[in-house]
Amino acid sequence: MQYQINDYLFDDETFMLFKHGGEVVHFRKNEAILLKFFLQNTDQTLSKAQILDAVWEGKAVSEQVVFQNISHLRALFGNGAIKTYPKKGYKWTLAFEKRAAAPPNTPVQDEPLIDFSNDNHGKSLSKRTSNTLLAMMFATIAVLAIYYLFPAKNIAISYSEKVSLLPIIVGSTLENNTATKEVTEKLWHPIQKQGQYQVLEDLHTTKYQNIFSAPREHYNLLKDKHQHAYLVAIALEQHHSAYSARLLLINNNTHWQSNTTDTNLEGLHDKLGKQLQALLSTKLLEVEPTDTLSTSTILSLIHKTLPEDLTVLYRLAESLNQSGQAHKAKLMSAELLEKANATENEPFQAMAYFQMAKSLTHLGHLEQAKSLLDDAHAIFSQYSYYPSLIAVAHARLGIAFANGFDYYEIKNALLQAIEAAQRVNDPIQEFSDTLQMSHIAGNLQKDEDHSFFINQAKHLLSQHQLSDIELARYHVYAGIHEDHPTISENHLRQALLLFPKDFEDETLELGRTKLIEQLLSEERWQEAIDTLDKVPTKTSKQQLGFAKVYASQQIWQRAEQHALDAFKIASINNQLATALDSALFLANFYDQHNQQEQKVWYLEFIKREYKSQKFWGSYNIAELQKLGVNI
Repeated sequence: MQYQINDYLFDDETFMLFKHGGEVVHFRKNEAILLKFFLQNTDQTLSKAQILDAVWEGKAVSEQVVFQNISHLRALFGNGAIKTYPKKGYKWTLAFEKRAAAPPNTPVQDEPLIDFSNDNHGKSLSKRTSNTLLAMMFATIAVLAIYYLFPAKNIAISYSEKVSLLPIIVGSTLENNTATKEVTEKLWHPIQKQGQYQVLEDLHTTKYQNIFSAPREHYNLLKDKHQHAYLVAIALEQHHSAYSARLLLINNNTHWQSNTTDTNLEGLHDKLGKQLQALLSTKLLEVEPTDTLSTSTILSLIHKTLPEDLTVLYRLAESLNQSGQAHKAKLMSAELLEKANATENEPFQAMAYFQMAKSLTHLGHLEQAKSLLDDAHAIFSQYSYYPSLIAVAHARLGIAFANGFDYYEIKNALLQAIEAAQRVNDPIQEFSDTLQMSHIAGNLQKDEDHSFFINQAKHLLSQHQLSDIELARYHVYAGIHEDHPTISENHLRQALLLFPKDFEDETLELGRTKLIEQLLSEERWQEAIDTLDKVPTKTSKQQLGFAKVYASQQIWQRAEQHALDAFKIASINNQLATALDSALFLANFYDQHNQQEQKVWYLEFIKREYKSQKFWGSYNIAELQKLGVNI
């Protein structure tokens, strides 16, 4: 069946979406399945559970994935296409016509290249040793725009992947034809011979000179000209008797970077070819970026195929850390360090130190983690890997929060992150860390620092014309630390208006929580409930907000139930700080109602878990002491 939706034509068998004139529109598999589900159920309000079951078929993915895919559909068809019904679900409301005519004559295409979680720590891994850099140096960048469409499940389709291939020679003392022939014959021809690829067109080469330092900027330029593009870039260099190749793979959401070395071009091309084949065959792009368990599983399979590939091993350790498998991540980091030492690859040694430090932090071995971060910082500084230095600074910040609270240690870590962001010319990262510093300073009554950093954030907003989301975040932190109630409320309400619909993150929840507290202090109960009702999903902080509202009105049963829901959601989603907040609320609640057994249970939870959140303990020390908890 085909559906005419305004200027779009959607075929629910091939899962293709066409614009007026036959242009194929960027469409991911899950978005296509979700659109089909909406169009086949226009008479229903579909709950998140129904959507998760229909689109992801019971896979363990977060509810945030639903919002992301709905947001993509709204971006295509307009915000009014899908209406949100708080606490109920979503309903398709845009008119359409069913059609039986054949779709435009555009070939169905295979699934896209593999999508890896966004990570800046693997950038620029080639060893920059000026003493060993020969005068002869060449760089080859190949740009592939891959047009694709996800096929429907259980439908036999003849696949055809179209690739736009362009070798670019930059600053080489070799003849261009020689280098081009090496890349084409040794790397691209084997892929093209599979019959799934063909050269479409050349692109303007001069625009891709600095693609590795600004990949997202170049991807956006390419995407504007070529719908649904995937960008692959490869740069080759020669250092004494060794060759190295940097690989970039980027799509709409994420990117993958790797560095490969060998003593000859033949071996280098062989390694690159195997890596690309592994990336193409595993189809990791079908996995949502938030689904870290599936990502870890697929990366484990790739690692078995390419056991000596250090980038794959690093990504596996990173994914295991992200999915909470700290013990396994530590083992993978140790394996990475052993192989990096064997090949004298200092950047990968630093990356192994970094991931091992993350694992040890999760396991509570904070002093060992700090030592490893120092080792990683020294190497990343030597090679001027500023994105990695930002990551190290943030890891130090996490340790500082977990290991008591030293304001100057935290300030030093954030200043290092801000400096690195300035060096790499990343104003969004600089803005984010500047805001965080203003927030911490404000919480600890460091008024001079708070004033300096909040004004610096405001300056960055105007200087770089940052997005509405960054402006919203500024209003959150300005509102939280504003003494005048009316000005504070205006900041917070402006922030809630600027954040997009269905958008959720910690800063937004922080601003909403502060606004709720202010409304409760003024006994504006209904406004507080209305604010919480606008939250597009049932989050732990939303439920805790409801609990506080009902407790303020002495509606005890509802307060208790919402607090229990908040504790449950936070525990399931590994949101320890919110779980502790909920436990503290419940401990106070049961203390007030003389339910000692329940009170003791939540106090024991707090005593057991606060040790990895020592900042939380310091922040709530007065309330804990009233309950008899000494920390």
